[in-house]
Amino acid sequence: MPKQIGLVLLFLVFLFALFSGMAGVDFGSQWDQNFVKGQVNKYVRTGNLLAGSYYYPPVSSYIATSTTLPYAAPFVARYGTNWVPTQNYLLNEVLKNPNQAFLLNLRRVFVFFTTLAVLWVGLAAGQRNWLAGVVAGAVLAFSWEVNYHSRYVLPDGPTMQFVALSLSFCLFAFYKVKPLPPAAWLYLAAAASSAATATKYTAGLSLLAVLFFGLILWKQDVKPVSNLLLRWVAVLLVFALVFLLLVPGVLLEPDIFWGHVIEESQHYAYGHGRQTVDQGWDHLSRMLIYLFAVAFSPYPILATTVGAFILLGIYALLRSPDRAERWLGAVLVGVPALYLLFLATHRVLFVRNLLQVLPSLALFAGFGFQWLYESLGQAPQKRLRFIPVALLALVLGFNAHWILSSVQTIRARDTDTFIHQALNHIAAHPEQSVYMTAAASQLLAGYDLPAHLTADKSGSQDLVLFAYLADAFDEEEGNWPVNEIGASPLIFGPREINMDWYASWPSVERLVLAAPGVAWEAGRSFTGHAAAPEALPLQTYTGLLTIDGQQFMLENEGQPPLFIMNSAHPQVVLSLRSLLDTQVSLSARPYNQWRLEDVFLSAVNGLSLLDEESLQTEYNFSRFSLNRSEAELQCVRSALGEANYRTLLDHAYGFMEFPDEQLAQTAQCLQ
Repeated sequence: MPKQIGLVLLFLVFLFALFSGMAGVDFGSQWDQNFVKGQVNKYVRTGNLLAGSYYYPPVSSYIATSTTLPYAAPFVARYGTNWVPTQNYLLNEVLKNPNQAFLLNLRRVFVFFTTLAVLWVGLAAGQRNWLAGVVAGAVLAFSWEVNYHSRYVLPDGPTMQFVALSLSFCLFAFYKVKPLPPAAWLYLAAAASSAATATKYTAGLSLLAVLFFGLILWKQDVKPVSNLLLRWVAVLLVFALVFLLLVPGVLLEPDIFWGHVIEESQHYAYGHGRQTVDQGWDHLSRMLIYLFAVAFSPYPILATTVGAFILLGIYALLRSPDRAERWLGAVLVGVPALYLLFLATHRVLFVRNLLQVLPSLALFAGFGFQWLYESLGQAPQKRLRFIPVALLALVLGFNAHWILSSVQTIRARDTDTFIHQALNHIAAHPEQSVYMTAAASQLLAGYDLPAHLTADKSGSQDLVLFAYLADAFDEEEGNWPVNEIGASPLIFGPREINMDWYASWPSVERLVLAAPGVAWEAGRSFTGHAAAPEALPLQTYTGLLTIDGQQFMLENEGQPPLFIMNSAHPQVVLSLRSLLDTQVSLSARPYNQWRLEDVFLSAVNGLSLLDEESLQTEYNFSRFSLNRSEAELQCVRSALGEANYRTLLDHAYGFMEFPDEQLAQTAQCLQ
């Protein structure tokens, strides 16, 4: 394939990934998004670029901060170095919640930074063969896993992009691309690897690829060992310098930096709710299944087709007559393999941590497709060339349809489309009796229900229909297994995440039809019925009241913070906001699940916040409308306005989104 055609096709698949990613950014709320956005607020408010928190390295917050540039530019042009007007505008207008337009632009910025990986992978593979380059870029661009992850305000997408950029510079060095000498490309690769590490610490292993490419180039040049050592030293210096520039906290606040890094490492070693797996083979096998049967298509048979191309690509390089290319294959296989082995020594499996492996796999998919296509080009097999082309067309075609239809489900999230889907499915199976929980019953109020769908709990129902909104107490996240294909039950809602692999997802409310053993009701597993929160004993907690993004927490030196459950009662939020950065004493009932540090507030500094009836409703903190009277709901709707009211219903952080004036008005509605 000519280079010019390859570049055009690569750019087209990049545009598909970019625009399909941006088309679905309005998907609702997302965990950890406010942590990253909170850093942006802090930078603007204080002017101090020291992150102060290093659970995530700071580059993702720098990327998020770039979203403010178009907003700030007119003020900077008008007021110049007088920062105060620009700062006030950003804090009071742009960054003040809720600002849906800024939030969506923030997600678009992350889509862009993530999707650049398509270009870097295609350009990297194109240095060997432009057919391989187009295929490598296409399988990455048409991956639904990459597509939906790209929208999240998290480090993982940009990390994948920086890893892909580092790999592309390495291949530029290997194939001696002009105008730079190979050594210069290697130094750029080290800088990109460092940026990846400053975005997510585990990407530090990508530096090994740069060092090994330095070894390959040294073997090609046949120079003294001293030349290799000097080049390695230069690579390490570039890596260290870029990392220190991006993460100055390593030097300026080392205790905080290393404390958070160690704490996060321990977190992954000990477990994370239902994302916990066994160390060793259990963890490794699940990752391999995801990479070869999920990552490149939502249809397992098509994903394994790409997996076959990957294996063929590995074979093509490792059996290449060119010794240098065999070394190339070993490095491209070996470094991701080391990364997977490293992850397998831990007990937490979030598949977003595997995104940084996908560029290497996409490279091999391109090389494998090219090898098969060219091998079949020799007589008498030439007529069989259509086979890999047809297989690739099926993968890309079905993936494109899934991605675009997923965008349509996201845009339908505020309609009753999914309610009708659930009712139609239940009506089509009259032989199955279905119990609907209180939250599901409220969502279905006013609809014609099938006779075998009932709110009467007789104990003989075959299935349970419950309302899912993770971080919400009344139903929360169900009890099905995750991290395996087909793990989730039948879910009626938008497709903005693969719920086979994620245990908890706030976003928007959806209906779940499940067997009683994995269903939830009233914040507990449907079977067993653990004690309701109001029956749990009160405990007293003391410490410094602070806020992280939009999460209140209680801090004591030398101890992990106690996170306070976000409230759907405005009086609780108002009471806490006035006490921020002071020592307080809280009376609370612990949230008796895997995060034992979460607490529900009853009183602060000896003063009762709510009566028992209000406190019981407050537990349904993300499902504001549950157990509220129609008069209360109408009053709140009038006080907040329609758009803000919709945010309140959808958002997992309840009233945390709103300023004090609106909180005071809504508190009056609920008295």
